[in-house]
Formats: sequence, C-alpha cells, structure tokens
Amino acid sequence: MTIPFEVPNQYIHQLNAGSLERFGPLLKDTATGQIVAHLQETGALKSFLGAAGHLSPVNAGFGIANTIQNEQIKSRLTDISGKLDVMTGTLGQLKALQIVNLLLSLVGIGVTVACTVYISRRLSEIDQKLDGLLAAIEQINHHDLKRIHAGIMTHTERMKNLEDHPNPKRVVHDAERVLDENFDLLFMHLREHMTGNRINAKFMGMLMSDMLSCGAMQINAAIWLNAKQYAKTQANDQFKKFMDVSRMLPRTRLDTQLKGQHVDIDHASLELSEMRRRFAAMPVICNRLIEMDIDGREYIEQVLSEKKEPFLVLPMK
Repeated sequence: MTIPFEVPNQYIHQLNAGSLERFGPLLKDTATGQIVAHLQETGALKSFLGAAGHLSPVNAGFGIANTIQNEQIKSRLTDISGKLDVMTGTLGQLKALQIVNLLLSLVGIGVTVACTVYISRRLSEIDQKLDGLLAAIEQINHHDLKRIHAGIMTHTERMKNLEDHPNPKRVVHDAERVLDENFDLLFMHLREHMTGNRINAKFMGMLMSDMLSCGAMQINAAIWLNAKQYAKTQANDQFKKFMDVSRMLPRTRLDTQLKGQHVDIDHASLELSEMRRRFAAMPVICNRLIEMDIDGREYIEQVLSEKKEPFLVLPMK
C-alpha cells in the first residue's frame, strides 16, 4: 500500500511558530494537546549525519558519550549544512537551517525506531567506556552487564545489514527475542541500582541509554516482522517499566544524589524527561500503524529508502 507520508515543511513552520510542540517523536497541537503527527527520520538524514563524522543525534545518557554542548553542535551542523548537497542543493539554505534546528531538538532521545545507525553509534561509544564505568560500581555483576551490552550491540549490527543476509526474517526473529530478554535484565539492574543508598550518574545513564537502545531495536524488529499488535504490547510494557524506575528519580533526589558528580543536573532532568516521552510515544506510533493497516516492513523500508527529505511526517488524524 502507499503510506501517506508528508513532507514536513508546514510542520517545521508550525514548530518554529509555537503552534506545534514536540513530544518525543510526536508533534502535538500546543493549544489542545492533540497529537497531530509522528516525525520520522529517513535515509537522507542518515547520510547527513554520516557526513557529520562522530556526531550522533542520540546522546548516551547524562553526558557519558556525547559531551558536545548544543552551541558547538549548532555551529558544526550549520557549517556542514552549508556544504552538503543533500541539505542545500536539494532543500535550500533556509530549510537546511530549519532541519538543523529540528535536529538539535532531537539530540539525546532517539527519534523513532527505524534508523539503526544512530543506535549502533551510541552503543559503540558506550562500549569504549564500559570497563571504566563498571569498575567504579561495587556489588554488581560486571560480567552479566557486559554480556547484555554485547548482545544488544551484536543484534543491532545484524539488523543493520539485513539486505546481506540470506535469511533476514530469522535474523530479526532472533534479535527480537534476545532484545526482549535483555531489556528486562537491564530494567532489573537499573531498579536495583536505584534502590541503593548512592546513585552513580554515569552508570545510571549507561543503563538508561542501553534500555533506550535495546527497547527501540526490539520494537523495530517487531514492526519489521509486521507484528504490530505485539509491538504495541511490548512498547507499553517498556514504557511502564521505564516509568517505574524514573519515578524513583524526582528532582529532589536528583539534586541530592548527583551533587558533586560533575553532572549538569538541569540537563540530566531534561534528558530523563525526553526518555520518558520517547518511551511514551512508541505505543501511540504502533497503534497508528495498526489503525492504518500499514505493513511494518514496508514502513521501515520506505523511510530508509528516502534520499531527499531528512524527515517525513505520518499524520495522526
């Protein structure tokens, strides 16, 4: 079927004007709170970010992997957007700068579930710091956490290269099963750490980032398999579990527990809020795919094959 994607020009203007607001990957009417559309990154954005070198639009949680500040990002992306044909020759300078501003607003959350390159990059960044992070934490099973992280990385890489595999459906089935198990294990480790007397900000950020990556890839796999109702059920379960642990982090506890750990607590609080929104949005998106009877695999393949528009919008009305 033809998926009714729209080019996001009008939505970008409305975001800039304040009549729309972003809630994770969802766009809401500012006045009514009604969900208007789902923002979806495409293969074109992947090309743009690839040209941006090590810059990732997905932060690794409380600054443990991507410590570039927004103004530095903005300067760099603006410079890149003036050089890349995909952003200027095709879109024009004004729209390129609007895309840059939109991209800035999405740093740190993982926009949707389709483009695995972002998640793969985040996991690699965490992997480089994993031993150091674990060494600072007592009374945890280091081997178990390293095994979980390695499993997420392995299956993310396999899903990045489905077109090269003779049996892609088996790859996705296996990945979904392992990612489901690993998400639950990460949840248990995070909840255990949060119930302790002292929270380590970087370790907590690593666990939350891995949960975000693992959860996104699991929903991605379920959608690719066209198991949309199952994807919705799993997305709801992920959201409930993340809310369980995030409720253990009211702002007053963040102020107390993260003090002296060289963490921007305001930024940590905002990033935690963005993660909640990201998890909350996934059941809504899955439900929209069900309502519109959109084939999951076609959906993912269509957005990845888009080479002109960095973002597309799926209306929710």
